[in-house]
Amino acid sequence: MRTLYYGVEAELSGGFSSEQEGRTEMRKRSLAERLADWPSQAVAEWTARHAPAYWLGLDLKTQEAHARLTHEADLAGKQTALAFEADAFRSVTSVTVYTGDAPGLFAKLAGAISSVGASIQDAKAFTTNDGMALDVFYIQDAHGLPLNEAADVARLKARLEAAIAGTFDPSTQVRPGPLARRQRAFDVEPDVIVDNQASDLLTLIEVNARDRPGLLYDLAHTLSEEKLSIMSAHIATFGEKVVDVFYVKDASGGKVVQPGPVERLKRRLNAAAASLDAVA
Repeated sequence: MRTLYYGVEAELSGGFSSEQEGRTEMRKRSLAERLADWPSQAVAEWTARHAPAYWLGLDLKTQEAHARLTHEADLAGKQTALAFEADAFRSVTSVTVYTGDAPGLFAKLAGAISSVGASIQDAKAFTTNDGMALDVFYIQDAHGLPLNEAADVARLKARLEAAIAGTFDPSTQVRPGPLARRQRAFDVEPDVIVDNQASDLLTLIEVNARDRPGLLYDLAHTLSEEKLSIMSAHIATFGEKVVDVFYVKDASGGKVVQPGPVERLKRRLNAAAASLDAVA
């Protein structure tokens, strides 16, 4: 299953077959129909900003919402735009962040979310061709419900804006919290995979670990400390287990291929994933 999954991921993130090209163009045309109120030039410019992974990794409704959010921000000259939407069916609140990409941004956003007591159930991170970050987090409150209280949303919004502005340091606020009883009942041995075959351009990093508060922040912060840029991230939670997949490049824009850096990266990510085991 892993081979099949990353075979598909390779086409989305590194390679680009005629089939993917056809599906991408079809998705772009479908979005253009939904944006019929836009000038055609504006539609063309927006669709040109995104890589194939974006077009094939999200549903059309979400992409339309992103287009309208980012377009309004650009017209208003805003450097940052945030959107929150509660989804009762999935029992999550989606948090969309559009801002200029910067080193460590994904980690800061994840830390800001964790600092208000919310848990990240899923996340996707994309970087546009013109250097903007478009990150989506699907979160729950401490009771496993969507975060939809006005005061809670306002607090999270303020914390995210502070993290983007650099006035909030998650490392001083995000602390490992106690595991739920259900999580303590399962033993998930951390496992880190560094794969340079899945993508032509990027290094794929997969981290399997037991879910816990602040885990995504710890992993993303470790990648930032290693001077790696997260070009795409796909986070999924399966009960007590979480599988975090990152596509990264190093400071020179290439893959992490030297044995020394690869082993150090695996060692540090394993340590970050296991940092709460001693108190579990």
